[in-house]
Amino acid sequence: MASIKELESALISKNTAVLFAMLGVALGSVAYLKFKEPVEAPTPIVVKDNRNPVEVERDHKIEKASGLLEKRLYKNAEEILSQLYKEIPKDVRILSMLAMCEKKIGQIENAETHLKEAIAVEPGQWIFHHNIGVLLFDKGKPEESLESFKKALELSPKNYKILLSQAKVQELTGKFTDARLSYGRAIEGGQMDGGTASVVKERLKRLDVLAYIERGDK
Repeated sequence: MASIKELESALISKNTAVLFAMLGVALGSVAYLKFKEPVEAPTPIVVKDNRNPVEVERDHKIEKASGLLEKRLYKNAEEILSQLYKEIPKDVRILSMLAMCEKKIGQIENAETHLKEAIAVEPGQWIFHHNIGVLLFDKGKPEESLESFKKALELSPKNYKILLSQAKVQELTGKFTDARLSYGRAIEGGQMDGGTASVVKERLKRLDVLAYIERGDK
């Protein structure tokens, strides 16, 4: 193994080849060096776009609608997505985004229809079952809402977002013991941020009392 003095000597003499050889032995590999040598620029990789012009235009419109959604311009986004839906009615990207817009602008029935269509195309996506659960609760159908959350949890059992939505509906409908269990499972998953976890823990304290009363009434 090269000594420190030998390394220093090679460094002072700027004998790069000797220095690299010594460091290669000393460190086991020159791959660990952070040595900036001029390198030839790599040849750019050209990815061929096999989309036809119609597909390119559709993707551009979807990106535009997504941008409008981020800006909360739901009506503008809905107009673009409704047109795209007529062209490609089984695209789940369009169906889910369209349903979101329709919910925001008060077209609840249309939103439910399009979420159900998204589920028919891709039944294994938990987010569609979750979103229709939220929608059904807003429509005053808590039991159907809980059934949708149950399906979502079958697909993603430890998903704290589903568990929190489920717990909220259970709490608001007086199922305090069930709500407490759902909130507890959400915390156990360890995925939520600290602020959300703190809020949930406070709700759990309140639910401890309500769940006790609920069990007592039975």
